[in-house]
Amino acid sequence: MSEPKCFGKYVLLSQMDAKIVAKTPLRVGKGKEMEVAESDLPIIKNSEEIPMIPGSTLKGFFRANAERILMNIVPKQAELMTRRIFGSKEKKESASAIFFYDLKAKASNYKLENRKHIKINPETCGVDNLFEAECVMDGGVFEGQLATTRNLSPTYIGIIQPVIELASLGISRLGGFKSRGYGSVDITINKLTLIIPGKSKEMIKKGEEIHPTIGTTKPTYIEAKDGNEVTLREIDKVTFKARVEDAPSYLGTKIIIDSETEANKLLSSLANQLQKYLTGVTQ
Repeated sequence: MSEPKCFGKYVLLSQMDAKIVAKTPLRVGKGKEMEVAESDLPIIKNSEEIPMIPGSTLKGFFRANAERILMNIVPKQAELMTRRIFGSKEKKESASAIFFYDLKAKASNYKLENRKHIKINPETCGVDNLFEAECVMDGGVFEGQLATTRNLSPTYIGIIQPVIELASLGISRLGGFKSRGYGSVDITINKLTLIIPGKSKEMIKKGEEIHPTIGTTKPTYIEAKDGNEVTLREIDKVTFKARVEDAPSYLGTKIIIDSETEANKLLSSLANQLQKYLTGVTQ
């Protein structure tokens, strides 16, 4: 893949931490189990036997729903945009600008259950077989690092927000057995960190223009002049509360939004800017 073209150097990185709460039973399965004592269809767990949602499942969920959303605005470009953000297997195209991570259940916030189900024979309309499926019951909480992005413009990061909104409506469901009522979740971004390599805290205070390589192609202006108030402008200007810190490990600066309210306010603004940008592109 042609990584050097888009990722020859890093100009903007971001990290999102999230909480996912199951509103209905949630099942991310690992296939059939052969052990007698186990469920017929167990869920995926880590080495500590704690339920988890793999990063691959989360990426598939966000990718598929992002493309459906983009199809409404830029139908002819939606597939290409999706590949630009989430990557492609094609050798001549760039690797993913966003990486997803495994989320594990909080120890005191989940309950496992083996639920009985039947399979109907479509020819006889009778019961074909009875089986058990393991699941995390409603109320289960998964929390941790959701994703990181590299050189993805802030406006394009906004694609995360409409997918979250579809999940809250119960339209976009996570995991398996969706037709049986499983997989309705609430997703909340509870921390959002922007990392600007090569730009010191003092430079960001005065205001700096950076040029992410994947997104609108418009420059991004970032300024943190008044203490914990940060201004970001790509399509429109948005101001939000954040901590601005030197980040020696990245030879740059971190802008940390650790307020759930402020993080979702910023994502909502970026989603609005993305819609505005895409609408303008198609006109």
